[in-house]
Amino acid sequence: MIVKPDGPTDARVVVLGEAPGQEEANEGKPFVGPSGRAGIRRDQCLLTNVHWELPPKKTWDSIPEAELGKFDSTTMNVICEKERDVIIAIGGHALDFLMTGTAKVPRKKRMSITRWRGSLLSSEKYFDSTLTSRLPSPCWAIPMIHPSAVLRTGGYGDATDEGAGRTGLHYRALCIHDATRAYQAINDSSFVPPERTVMHAGNASPDDIIGKLKAMQDDVETPIAFDIETYAQTITCMGLATNADSAIVIPLTEAPNWLQSQKAYALSLVSDILCGPAPKIGQNLDYDVQYLARMGIPVGNVWMDTAVAHSILYPELPHDLGLLSSLYTLQPYFKDMRKDVPTDVYNEQQWEYNGLDCCVTWEVGMKLEHELRNQEPKGTSHTPWSLFHERVMPAQKALIRMEYRGVKVDKEIRTKRQRQMAAELERLKKSHHLNDVNPWSPKQVRDQLHAWKCTKARSTDEKTLKKVRSLRQDVAPFIDTVLACRRVRKLKSTYVEAKEHPDGRMRCAYRLFVTETGRCRSGADVFDLGMNLQNVPTSQRDWIIPDDGLVFWEADADQIEARFTAWLSGDESYATAFLEGKDVHAQHAAALFRIPEDRVHELVPGTTKSYRDIGKRVTHG
Repeated sequence: MIVKPDGPTDARVVVLGEAPGQEEANEGKPFVGPSGRAGIRRDQCLLTNVHWELPPKKTWDSIPEAELGKFDSTTMNVICEKERDVIIAIGGHALDFLMTGTAKVPRKKRMSITRWRGSLLSSEKYFDSTLTSRLPSPCWAIPMIHPSAVLRTGGYGDATDEGAGRTGLHYRALCIHDATRAYQAINDSSFVPPERTVMHAGNASPDDIIGKLKAMQDDVETPIAFDIETYAQTITCMGLATNADSAIVIPLTEAPNWLQSQKAYALSLVSDILCGPAPKIGQNLDYDVQYLARMGIPVGNVWMDTAVAHSILYPELPHDLGLLSSLYTLQPYFKDMRKDVPTDVYNEQQWEYNGLDCCVTWEVGMKLEHELRNQEPKGTSHTPWSLFHERVMPAQKALIRMEYRGVKVDKEIRTKRQRQMAAELERLKKSHHLNDVNPWSPKQVRDQLHAWKCTKARSTDEKTLKKVRSLRQDVAPFIDTVLACRRVRKLKSTYVEAKEHPDGRMRCAYRLFVTETGRCRSGADVFDLGMNLQNVPTSQRDWIIPDDGLVFWEADADQIEARFTAWLSGDESYATAFLEGKDVHAQHAAALFRIPEDRVHELVPGTTKSYRDIGKRVTHG
């Protein structure tokens, strides 16, 4: 069944999809199924697809390769028949068609719709040349995530799992944003991407760039966005911008007409600028700051990390610069520029990329400040801006300093622990309880349990194995040995064998913007060294020691979340329990399960949680 275009042939807006679904095939019209219930004004838009037939298995990849491109010329004729203002490319294959002129795009060369979505693309610059030459006049294209992806990931109702629901709501929010952008492009002729200029070694002399740096050095009030590019843990170039329209890039590797003395002088000026009083803006500042510190360039008066600022407003969304650029600027997606040349060869395109990063970061920073300030609730000083400026950014700076400093390691104890764990692993691997099964092979472990008729063992993760163990005591020695092998190897590889820096110190990168809750997450640092210092098991803390003359000091609030709950709820008996030193979680668990309070630390049968764990969750609820 061929599904032909629908709508006015002279419509100024074309909605270009990928291929029809079952309902579209049944009715013979595009965008009439679930994907079409998004408020499309069918009397004002021409709706069509790249491929006009229902795919055999209702997915694009099920279309036979010989059939791909079957409707290329027909689709091109429909699009180019009349003048268009905007073509809304729904899905990656629609974007592929506009940029290549064919649906026959190899998998490895397909465009990523989640990266390009929201970009305002000029037909003259981004469309396939054949398509451009046939269009009666230039127009815009705006790629959007396909509504079917929103539906599939739970953006419009219940999802099959929690992760899918978050992705769906994330996609839905982006689709609404991109549809609004399409509306603005249709109705506002001034709504166009900016012309940004980047001064670099390929288009400016060293004297010109040094002159710009001196002028920047004299301006102590205008915020400065900065960014570095690296290869093999070496800074290859760095860029600076004091506005959204222009940037300068200083080469630190091979560059035409640059003497080593000129690079050194430019670098000294950059050091003065970054150390100076002007406010500094960066995206994921930790990365840049750690590399600059290694070069002896400290960064002063850090004003905004755009990733952290965005996480204050929208903790549920990603915070990478590609996404922020699509939300807060009209800069078309440009993050693939760096992939187009070898990463160890820095040329004009790489310098241009570095400068664009700076311009976009500056613009995003200014707009985030405006949004944070303008979401201030009336009659209170507890505002998004005050939260960010007075609490979160100071915390971020402290974490960056913590990462730079690191902690001291007792090498003697650590080396001894490595030998002990290696010996323990050898002993466990030889245990007869393993029955010659590789404890790190999920398949072998599962097959062994199935051979023993443990039908509940559909997975071999720790939670499932502990549940099987509680139901089948006869397989307990096997499961205990498997879990012991995994535990020892994880401790050995994650902590005891983590790579410290050449100075012998252990470091850790901290992230404030990667969790929806705002909790700090940590792991290996920007040089891919170190480990997660936030969650070192008690058994491995003895080889992490304070510097000479110092001590480690630990402080922790006692049942702080529950105390907040008691205060906010106004429950007198609840609050009184804390004043009397009672364990409210244990009390609630005992009441909930009708067991003596001295049993609340036992595991609930068939689970990996104690009675008190459940009581704690009920308390917070």
